[in-house]
Amino acid sequence: MMTSDTTPNPPQRRGDLLVSVCFVSDRPGDISLEALRQSEQMLKAQFRYWEILIIIEATDTTAYDRLFAHVENIRLLRVRARLSSYRARVLAAMEAIGDVVLITTPDDAGAVDLFGMILSAHEQASIIVARRQTASFIDPVLRAIGKTGGFRVSTRNLQTIAFPRPLLSVLLNHPDREIALRFPPRDVAIPVLFEDVRAPINGRGIRHFGKRLQLLQKLSVAIAPRVLNSIALISGLVILSGLIFAIYAISVWLVLEDVQPGWLTISLMLSFTAIFLGLSVFGISIGLQKVINMLSPHRDDGIIDEQSSVDLFSEVMTELNIENTASDAPLNSSKTP
Repeated sequence: MMTSDTTPNPPQRRGDLLVSVCFVSDRPGDISLEALRQSEQMLKAQFRYWEILIIIEATDTTAYDRLFAHVENIRLLRVRARLSSYRARVLAAMEAIGDVVLITTPDDAGAVDLFGMILSAHEQASIIVARRQTASFIDPVLRAIGKTGGFRVSTRNLQTIAFPRPLLSVLLNHPDREIALRFPPRDVAIPVLFEDVRAPINGRGIRHFGKRLQLLQKLSVAIAPRVLNSIALISGLVILSGLIFAIYAISVWLVLEDVQPGWLTISLMLSFTAIFLGLSVFGISIGLQKVINMLSPHRDDGIIDEQSSVDLFSEVMTELNIENTASDAPLNSSKTP
């Protein structure tokens, strides 16, 4: 009598995907062993190839030495002390080797479905951003400044983001890659999807206030090219206004007989001063724009998609009368009796 084995088969691990999970924290010793073990168990159960990267300060070494005995496939990246979290995320993204790279923090890892975000990023070829349901009271201000700079800035965005390798390579070549890896750019060539999670707002305290100021400073630098364009436009209007006022003052002096003594001189001085200042600011703004354009990396990803009805290979095959079928015999085949 035969008995059937009712033991369920273990889930098949994916062997076509290399995954990198990066933990970034600006607080020494904040990455706990429990959080790493949970991530390790998830990765080990679902993927054959994976790695865990931890970004730590060079002075914070002894707290993580014991991790090698408890966590597999772990890499410790020691960075300079007091390095900003934005810069640490860039370094983690540059060192990660996965087809999908997920950057997270110890605070977010427990509230986010890391496995779901990794699969969504790979299958949908999009950046997946974890997002809380509520926003801070300064969210409208940050969103407006971020939109001016071309970024999807919001206090609802958590620090957990999953990147497919092609899109991550694009962001690493972005002129403002430190912001782009935290708040993806508003670009039709960079698809972004959001995953809502239940997470509180951790925006209180001196540390978080300092992060807000740091973000405002980086956004102010990021919008510099657009500010310079506006300044150049305003300077041009000032120059035009100065010329118009100078022509007006001379016309009044020529047409009217009863003109206050000294009025023409003062009017011309004011108009020439406005013209000089306008030309100076205009020259400085366009000069700075030239410098920014020269220092910024040139991007050749302007083409997003292509649709075509041209089939050159089919036309060549037809013109040359070439047929290629599986049943064709070899050219030098011979029959033997």
